[in-house]
Amino acid sequence: MDIAWDEYLKYTQIRTRQALEFRRAARDASLLTAPLPLYYSFLNLTRALLALGPEIMPKSGHGLRFMPGADLLSSKAQLAKGTFTDYLDTQGVAWNEGTQISLSEALGFIVELAYDYRSFDKNRVYVQPILVRAIMHGPVRLQFLNSPTDLGKDWKEDFPELADVCVEEDGCSLLVSDENLGKDSGVIAEFLGKRLLPDLTLLNHPTWYALRKKNDVIRLTRAGYYYVAMFILGSAVRYEPELILPASTADSEIGWLMRRFLRIAERYFPQLKLMEFYRSQIYFSGTSGM
Repeated sequence: MDIAWDEYLKYTQIRTRQALEFRRAARDASLLTAPLPLYYSFLNLTRALLALGPEIMPKSGHGLRFMPGADLLSSKAQLAKGTFTDYLDTQGVAWNEGTQISLSEALGFIVELAYDYRSFDKNRVYVQPILVRAIMHGPVRLQFLNSPTDLGKDWKEDFPELADVCVEEDGCSLLVSDENLGKDSGVIAEFLGKRLLPDLTLLNHPTWYALRKKNDVIRLTRAGYYYVAMFILGSAVRYEPELILPASTADSEIGWLMRRFLRIAERYFPQLKLMEFYRSQIYFSGTSGM
């Protein structure tokens, strides 16, 4: 297929500039308004990378519909045809029109918010931190940290991406069954990159992560959960600001969580999009992220 590259590049350039300007505008805004420009930053960055990478000109619709709830956390996004579902198609994510995901569910699957969200809602522990213990010419072990369930009973159902390559070693560790894996550090790194999620900052002793499977919640990409959560918040700002108002008070627990999410999202969403684009782990030396 012949691509009108002049048109695609112009489209990408404009959307990228809009993404940057919306992001800067959000920094000077309060919780009552900041999610809306930050969502439009995410939308335009996603559209720019769709045009530049898989060479797809995104549909004009958002790909999500806002479904207000009784409160902010119960408000939902409903999947529809548009930019977000175009993006899901490029990532190989199966989706059905009308599928819904709540703000509470989207936040629960965000790795960088996991510690804060666990203290806020102990019933939604979707992110599992894992310490990898590997030595050359030796076994590779995955130690589950602070696992809330009986690992021996539930781990195959909770983490199907590990079920075919690991065996249970004890109540909190899995042993990778491929005995040849530990013979090459590059093979270990490739294995971890396919099966687990990395830290997004460079650390001397990194932690890896797995997302616990929940049959009632659609499995999105890592960036997808950020996008959905920001869409819900941005839509609440635009259409139902009364949902935001309780979070805007100085002593609001949910307000603290939302402000924490906005800071994390501004920092890590662009990094995740670049990692998708280059299909590689990418790290920033500073804190700007975009």
